[in-house]
Amino acid sequence: MYIVAWSVRKMIDNKPTLVDHWQVSENYEHALSMYNAITHENDDVYCASVSDIVNGTEPHWYDPDFTEDEGQPTWEQEWQDFGEVYDDEPNSI
Repeated sequence: MYIVAWSVRKMIDNKPTLVDHWQVSENYEHALSMYNAITHENDDVYCASVSDIVNGTEPHWYDPDFTEDEGQPTWEQEWQDFGEVYDDEPNSI
C-alpha cells in the first residue's frame, strides 16, 4: 500500500496557507499515476510525495528471531554486578 500526499496553497480568511491532502493506493503504479495527475494538473500544489506504508505491528527493522533476553542479564544480575542486593523480605522494619 502507498500514500500519495500533497499540500495545496489556499487563501483562508485572506491569509495564505497550505492545506494537506492524502489518498491511499493499493500499488505503486496507481500511486505514481495519481502523483503525476496531481502535480501536473494543479498549479496550486506546493509539494507532493508517494510513501510506502510500513505495517506498524511489524516494522521494517523487525527481527522474527529476536528474543527479549538475548544475551542480556536479568535486572537481579545487573544489581548484583554493582553490589546491590534485592530482597523481597527484608529483616528490618
